Amino acid sequence: MRLALAPMVSYPNSSQGQGSTFNQINVQRSRNCQPVLLNSGVGVPHTMMITQRQAVLGMLGLQIVGACILLIILLATGGLIDQKLTIGIALVLYSALLAAYIKGWEPARYINAVVMTLSVGASIAEPFITQQFAIQLIVVPIIILIMTDWLWAIGSIVVMLGMTLFRAGGVGVYTNAQMLLLYAVTIAAVALLWKISQSNELRAKLNADRAEDARWKAERDQQLAEDRSTELAKINKDQESLLDLVSQLEIPAIQVAEGVLITPLIGNIDTRRAQIITQRLLAIAYERRVHLVILDVTGVSMLDTTVAQRLIKTAQSLQLLGCQVTISGITAQIALSLTQMGVSLNDMVHTTRTPQDALDQFYHQQSLQAR
Repeated sequence: MRLALAPMVSYPNSSQGQGSTFNQINVQRSRNCQPVLLNSGVGVPHTMMITQRQAVLGMLGLQIVGACILLIILLATGGLIDQKLTIGIALVLYSALLAAYIKGWEPARYINAVVMTLSVGASIAEPFITQQFAIQLIVVPIIILIMTDWLWAIGSIVVMLGMTLFRAGGVGVYTNAQMLLLYAVTIAAVALLWKISQSNELRAKLNADRAEDARWKAERDQQLAEDRSTELAKINKDQESLLDLVSQLEIPAIQVAEGVLITPLIGNIDTRRAQIITQRLLAIAYERRVHLVILDVTGVSMLDTTVAQRLIKTAQSLQLLGCQVTISGITAQIALSLTQMGVSLNDMVHTTRTPQDALDQFYHQQSLQAR
């Protein structure tokens, strides 16, 4: 809906601004310093976000400017003395209310609604009392709606119509049913626009709040995911350290002398454990420059063919690094099992009854080589 208003200069009885044409106005009630949407323009809508305080300050400023211009026109054209007096008093009050509102006095905007209503209702003169409808009766409620709320706007309409009817003696254009119906439709349309704007702003605010909540939730979820990822990484690292410790405890490698390493094996040795033994012994032998590795199988309860072959390959791999390999502590049961399975230890792998025997043989060989 577009509401076109004629220049106020044509109606010297108004206390509002002159020479302006009001385009589409979309207003809404808002608390102080809350956003108010004003959409204006012809053809292409424009949206500007302002606060309630900015709207009130702007309207008070326009009222002061309009009252000044109107007072100058009345003085120049020789208007009625009561009109000049009414506009002059209104100008002083508008200025005082603007100063009070700038200092933070909130009641100023409500007092301004009363002053505007009474001054406009008192300053309307013929032919706008009995013959023509005064456009001020539309403009003033709209301004009050912007500055306060719809209750004050309705109150302004009732007071100004009552004052005009009283001054007209209950006759004239304001008793015309068609004119009053058109006036009511116009005011209702403006009120509907205000309500739509209020609903749109509330919807926009709710959407913004939802978007902010969604953004906050996404950031929180991301942070939780990062924290969880960090925690899982730490847990994995701890588990790796624990597994490494378990591996070290499960397959201990004890250096009993310079270049001599003994690995006591206990319990059942399956394929997985045999592979770990190979990897660990190769790494330690290379790192510590070991010359003799003693695999003590005294505590091993059973060996199958696959594990026995893997231990032999482990011994062969260690010998490639320059290590001698001796298996000690082979029990009668294990020896019988190896024989029944057809597993034979080649000449590259020595066997002894105890680790001490393995050490004695190693030192004896070392002494012979030294000679």
